[in-house]
Order: sequence, then structure tokens, then C-alpha cells
Amino acid sequence: LKRLMFVIFVQSALISGLTALPPLPDAAWQAMEAVQCRLLRALWKGGAVVQHGEDKIRSKPNTVVRRHWRILPVREEVRVLRVRRLQRWMKTPDHYKHILAVILGPSKLDENEHIDTSDQLGVPNENATPWATQMQSDFTTLYNLLEEADAAEVPGVIAAFRDSELRQRLQIVDVTVLRSAF
Repeated sequence: LKRLMFVIFVQSALISGLTALPPLPDAAWQAMEAVQCRLLRALWKGGAVVQHGEDKIRSKPNTVVRRHWRILPVREEVRVLRVRRLQRWMKTPDHYKHILAVILGPSKLDENEHIDTSDQLGVPNENATPWATQMQSDFTTLYNLLEEADAAEVPGVIAAFRDSELRQRLQIVDVTVLRSAF
């Protein structure tokens, strides 16, 4: 019951909205994960420490605390949510074509200048939005879950939206495998 209440009230509040933000710096993720672990330790009520001798008390590592409560680090939980969202978008890309155009499409700074945001393979380049770069990273994570995936030849996320066969294969990938890695 404690874990369920933590997930409902704390974890969901901690990660709500993070899927919409551009990639965060490592310091921001570390701060959120520190809060998460501090609250999990408090929830454990002393179970997160080990006594060595009469006067030495040591804290258990954060990985042990998270494993005990079966809670992912904030960064990984948000990645799972983004990958699931990517799968939904791949299932019915016509429903999401406007947001995909905003995130992945080329931009125009003025009437005469056109800036490409991806290379020939559909991989976002240095001119792409931070969201497009993040989406490519999430796509790579999803693509690598395919059994026949070749990590050396990860296509671009833009090309994947155009390849209906690849989209269908990616939709059925079980992303809970990402959770089991922790």
C-alpha cells in the first residue's frame, strides 16, 4: 500500500509534464532523483540504513532503495513514458501530423532561407529542435529493443515514420523491458 501511494501521489507528481520538456541538464535529473530517494528512504522508516558496529551507521545505496520499492530513477521512468508516446504516434501518425511537423519538420527563418533539420537518413542534425534530438534518442532506444535490430544501422526517426513496415514492428515492442533493466 505504501508503494502504491508513493507512485500515485509522489512519483506521478514528480514526472508529470517532464515528457513535454526539452532535454534537461544532468543536474536537474540528479536533483529530482535525490528528492525521490530521500522520500523513499523516509517511507522505509530506517530500513535504508545498515549498522556496522556500535556507532557506525551507513546508508544503503540509492539503487538498493529503489530496487526495494521497485521504483525506477526519474530519468528512466520519463524515458519509458516518452517511448510509449512515440509508439502511440507511430501507430496513427496522421493523428499527430501537426505536432510531428512542429518537432521534426524543417524550419524557415524568412522567405528566402530554408534550413534542413535532418540528414538524408532522417536523423535530426544540429539545426533540429531539442525535442527532435530527444525523439531520435528515444527512437534509438525503442529500435534497439527489436530482436533483429542492428545497432550500427539505426535509421532516423523521420525515416521511420515514413516506413510503414518498420512502424508496425515498433508498435508491438514491449517497453516494459526498459523497466526490467533496473
